[in-house]
Amino acid sequence: MKNQSLNKDEIYYKTKMIDFILHNHKKAIFVSEFPFNFQKRRADILTIDDELTHAIEIKSDIDNIYKLNSQIEDYLKSFNKVSIFISTKHIKVINTLHKNIGIFILKNDEIVCKRKPKIRKKLDKRILLDFLSTPEIKTLYKKKVKSTSRIDLISDIENKISLQEINKLTVLSLKNKITPTFKLFIHERINETTIHDLSILEIRNTLL
Repeated sequence: MKNQSLNKDEIYYKTKMIDFILHNHKKAIFVSEFPFNFQKRRADILTIDDELTHAIEIKSDIDNIYKLNSQIEDYLKSFNKVSIFISTKHIKVINTLHKNIGIFILKNDEIVCKRKPKIRKKLDKRILLDFLSTPEIKTLYKKKVKSTSRIDLISDIENKISLQEINKLTVLSLKNKITPTFKLFIHERINETTIHDLSILEIRNTLL
């Protein structure tokens, strides 16, 4: 039987995964093209569910995987859970991936979960703090902070607060930021996710 999933682009994969999340994770909220690691990367899909962040990197039939390992390294520093959603064309890459990474495959136009993602405990404090707004970072100080650069604030506070507390604050901040976008998406979406719906879900730097 010919694999019907071949020759589909990233947009098609995104719409399939979003519909999959809506069906299987009723309480999750999500956005697409989410910037992270000081704006150096973008997560194809970022979900928040059960107070955990979960980022999904997509590699469709027409994508290459040359930079996948370096992309995944940054994902693993930044999010509680990380998954890839790939074409059967890239099936061999599975053997090179970290065991904590979830694996979803588009096979015969259906999403198959090959492996569920595991929760990450070691994250980069600086990257997490960058998810917070500058006013949010300043609230972490017990005393009033003099005007200084955002990077200096992050460098100064990262060793004064636990990773657990930073992660908790990050999840809360991200939920507040992406919820309006997610609600608009739900309001506009009809039966299945379309390319128009994807444009609503995209996070722009100006919103962060």
